[in-house]
Amino acid sequence: MVSTSSSSTVLDNATVLQKEASAIEAEFTWLLNSHFPKLLADLAVLLQDGLLALASEATSNNQGSNLVISTSNADHVKGVALIDGTCIVKGEFLLKMTSLNRGYPLKVFVNPSEPILLDQLQSCSNYLATALETLQSYLPPYSRRNIEELCRKLGNSIQRAKKSLSVMDESNLFPFKILPPNYFSPDLPEDLIIQFHILHNVLITDFIQTQFNQSSAVPQFTNTTFNQLTQAVEKQTKHILKLASNNSNNSNNNSNNNVNHNPSAEQDLNIINAANGFSIISNTEKNDTVTLPGGKIADVVQKIRIEATCPKLGRVYTSLEASGRLLAELRYKLNCF
Repeated sequence: MVSTSSSSTVLDNATVLQKEASAIEAEFTWLLNSHFPKLLADLAVLLQDGLLALASEATSNNQGSNLVISTSNADHVKGVALIDGTCIVKGEFLLKMTSLNRGYPLKVFVNPSEPILLDQLQSCSNYLATALETLQSYLPPYSRRNIEELCRKLGNSIQRAKKSLSVMDESNLFPFKILPPNYFSPDLPEDLIIQFHILHNVLITDFIQTQFNQSSAVPQFTNTTFNQLTQAVEKQTKHILKLASNNSNNSNNNSNNNVNHNPSAEQDLNIINAANGFSIISNTEKNDTVTLPGGKIADVVQKIRIEATCPKLGRVYTSLEASGRLLAELRYKLNCF
């Protein structure tokens, strides 16, 4: 027989557990109905601010960011660049680089009719817009399930927006991709490349002077060329085997006399070497020879990199950082229940 006191203790424990469960449920309901909406409203403000910072002057009250692009003492480069929205819309550079323009200063402008789109800023703007649209599509009342889903989608967009400002796809950089000369006025000389990209809140500008290699001419592989190459390899192989046979049958003193000048073999080697131009792999960190788009081979004579901090980009990056922290807080509180 269970004592009265034991039964009372069991009932008291059950009551306590029930009250705790009710309190937890009430607190979670408060989070869903009051606290989370406030956090999401704050998050929307941050996303809007980042998106607004990337809006152009034509669609907002933003003023463009006018950045000084100059080396110390302006000894090699002196200039300015204006970022409006996601583009460089104005730019003026006075260049004094090794053997460029026969040693005379060269003045170039960003072509006002060809604004230079900064792909990283455009990607960042797209991800911010996606995040904001996603946030605005989830309306109260909220549930655990749709809050978790919302957090996952927002996290993906915010992370990609940050990555677009911190990681540059190398396939969009020199020497794999270069800006067309007509983006500048006058058109850039063939041996000068100007390139822009973003790192966090910094505009990086590269001024690259090149000199075309004599092997820049890229052979066109037709059936005739391929047949010539095959025949050249066969003939050269036979020639090498013959030399090896002669050397093995003669003494070391007379071996040099058996190597006859062979103009035909020399011409065959030229064909082989021309074909090898197709497979040259260049790395500017290991050597200063690069393969440009279109197959032209060039030597890098001089490369000047200038970094300019952009307040507008700092505003974007700050909003992304704050958005990430706010989203982490929301996830943490959600996981507490």
